[in-house]
Amino acid sequence: MFVSINPATGKTIESHVLHGGDEVERRLEAVWSGWQAWRDTKMATRTAFLTNLAGLLDERAERYGRLISTEMGKALSESVAEVRKCATTARHYAEHGPGYLAPQIVSTEARASSVQFEPLGAVLAVMPWNFPFWQVMRFFVPASLAGNTAIVKHAENVQGCAEAIEEVVAEAADGAPLLRNLIVGVETVGKVIADKRIRAVTLTGSPRAGRAVAAAALLLAFVLTMEWRRRSQTT
Repeated sequence: MFVSINPATGKTIESHVLHGGDEVERRLEAVWSGWQAWRDTKMATRTAFLTNLAGLLDERAERYGRLISTEMGKALSESVAEVRKCATTARHYAEHGPGYLAPQIVSTEARASSVQFEPLGAVLAVMPWNFPFWQVMRFFVPASLAGNTAIVKHAENVQGCAEAIEEVVAEAADGAPLLRNLIVGVETVGKVIADKRIRAVTLTGSPRAGRAVAAAALLLAFVLTMEWRRRSQTT
């Protein structure tokens, strides 16, 4: 169980029961099936989602700011500014993101060459406590614009923020499962990384955590490569 404690008072805010295997599976399947639908949406649909998200974040900046401050102790003015920064980021990508993702013509020896930006799939994010909204939104906003979904393993002490992020994303997306919060311990992260529905991992944390995640991802990449080679040899 994760327990959120107000660092200013030492009082317990809320306790969060860890997700069991069945719930982890449901949430992984949600972002996987969500990606299969989201990757085929038009860019206008994705930018509309980000515009909605920006509006909701601005409307709730004070409310979410108080939540941030209560859970991790940041000054309220800084917490509100963090939420508004997330809104500005969503609005920026809604306006300029399609240009960033437009196909790029490149010069090669071939008759015609270009760089295309395609959705990868569901992204696992292992996030820290110090900027609980911004650290999630700074990766999720451009990732969702590119057609990806996300599952977030947030820090133990900011689970209220994690749930609020899931809530506001779902509302902005009219219920589409673009982001799910995952309440699990570090011992479960390796299993999630190994799941074939996870196509990428982003992490902000200690060097030790980074090495552990990189090792798990490298092992999975090796296994998938060997599997691909075996299939190639038998076809």
